[in-house]
Amino acid sequence: MESNKVNYKAVVKELESIINGLTLDGFFNHAIYEAISAVDVNNLELKKDLIFIAEIISSKLNAQGKQIVYKDVGTGNDFSTKFNDDRVRLIDSLAPKIQCHHLRGRMYDMLWLYKKPRTRIDALEACRAYIQPLVTDSSWHGYLKDCYTRLVKLSQINSSDDICKTLEQNLKEIISSEEGSYLFCQVVAFITDNNLLAEDKDLIDRIIIKKIYQAKKTSDFTLGKLLLKALSIRLKNNSNKHKPLLNIAHARMLVSEAEHVDNLLAIRLYNEAIKFYNETTKSIKGLYEVDKEVKSIKAKIRKAGLTAFQSLTRVKVLETDIKEAVLNSKNKMMDIKSPLDSLYVFCFITQPYNKEEMISQARQSIIDHPLSHMFATSVLDTEGRVVVSYDGIDTEQLIKGDFDVEHIYRQLNKDMSIFTSFKVQCDILPSLEQMLENHYISHELIETICYQSALIPHNKVKLFTRAFMLGFEYDFSTAIHILAPHVEDLIRTTLNEYGEYTAFIEADTRSEEVSLRTLLDKEFITDIFDPNFVFELKMFMTSQGGPNLRNTIAHGLVNDDTSNTCDVVYLWWRVFRWVLLSVVIDTNEYVNMKNEEPLSI
Repeated sequence: MESNKVNYKAVVKELESIINGLTLDGFFNHAIYEAISAVDVNNLELKKDLIFIAEIISSKLNAQGKQIVYKDVGTGNDFSTKFNDDRVRLIDSLAPKIQCHHLRGRMYDMLWLYKKPRTRIDALEACRAYIQPLVTDSSWHGYLKDCYTRLVKLSQINSSDDICKTLEQNLKEIISSEEGSYLFCQVVAFITDNNLLAEDKDLIDRIIIKKIYQAKKTSDFTLGKLLLKALSIRLKNNSNKHKPLLNIAHARMLVSEAEHVDNLLAIRLYNEAIKFYNETTKSIKGLYEVDKEVKSIKAKIRKAGLTAFQSLTRVKVLETDIKEAVLNSKNKMMDIKSPLDSLYVFCFITQPYNKEEMISQARQSIIDHPLSHMFATSVLDTEGRVVVSYDGIDTEQLIKGDFDVEHIYRQLNKDMSIFTSFKVQCDILPSLEQMLENHYISHELIETICYQSALIPHNKVKLFTRAFMLGFEYDFSTAIHILAPHVEDLIRTTLNEYGEYTAFIEADTRSEEVSLRTLLDKEFITDIFDPNFVFELKMFMTSQGGPNLRNTIAHGLVNDDTSNTCDVVYLWWRVFRWVLLSVVIDTNEYVNMKNEEPLSI
């Protein structure tokens, strides 16, 4: 028993030595996590303790009403699940010895939350540690905002006058300082959210107004708008009587900013200014001649729009030379001994589309060029009929990642059209040409492949054989008329085999098959088929703003030109690849096919 006690003390002492030996004060929480978890020790249990302490500082503060908990950044679970009696005892022994203030504060905070029974001394020690670090722009964003959030709650629990006075004094020093205006905005928001410094409310408001004038004078319009927003929130908490005046201040700030930027951005700022002017009351409008200001702004909008149009220039795009890519594709088909081997290499001559990569690229393209997606637009067919309409896109949602994939279909279709053209002209057609020069692809070989594929029912082998052979004869137009409906039937049949309903029953008991679009949107389809393949089928066969081959072929809307495009060639190649690889690699490419390079032949 005495030996265990000695060993435990030794562990605490060694942890103290390791952590205090690192320079941690002033580091952001994630940097402290990296520093502690990177320490190399031979003792596995000691390493686990270090990782646990690193996780304490990296845990995320989550405030929900009155209940405040810490969450593990890795799992998102309540951090209390990581505590047991041994770990509480370890932190209780180690916390007083830690020199890094916000790490020590976080340890005591965890003890206050998770130690049973609670003791107020832990909350008080957390407060004393949290109040120590110097508040700067970087420290506030890095870790002190969380520290001060807990400090407010814990000081209320302890009713500690000394802590409260020190907290208020620190906040007063920040708002009275002439430096760090952006930090000033953050701290003012913190004061407002937590109802602090109520007796200094008027003083704080005057300082904000003073800084607004300074920001406008120095043309720091971003800061000016932040300050106006902070002042709006503070005044809103009391009454809305100041709102019309704040609207005028916002409008004038935007007009001033518009005079310092390019014409297109200026137009947006002028329009925002008009919105603020329109929200003012009638009495204020007359007093500040708002109607006159709005009329002047509209004239500036017309002038800025004309100037922007006149400044547009024609951009000359350099021609793309694909000769080297074509030659490279042909070289890959050289010196292949048998027709079957050449077909196998042909399947890897280019890579199928990756859903996540295409979505990410389309999303980034919209973020980089927001003007082209700001307004609603429609896609017309060759006869001028509207095929699909797209709403304007809010780039803020894209930046946050809060969007539906269908919202970016317009850009996805555009990107895939370009990439498909390159894939077909640089890879698929040159390699097909070279393969057919080297080998005779016989009807018997393709029929054997189709027969051995578990994907193709035996009563459809001749249909698929004919479709693939037409492609090897460069008759892609006829080939796609066979492939499109029968690929749909393969999807339907496979879903049926896995227990998915692919039809609905009418009131008169008639059974109707659902559309391919509905099949590809079924919840469990990506458990059966490769998600990337499902994505490609959607984009090529059912996307209304894209090739939409399933519907255009089914309704006879294609002609000699539109039935022989790069999209048609790519889909023929993609389905052939799917079938061939199901034979030579596994029965289901969509289940087991992970590699994207050909195996050794």
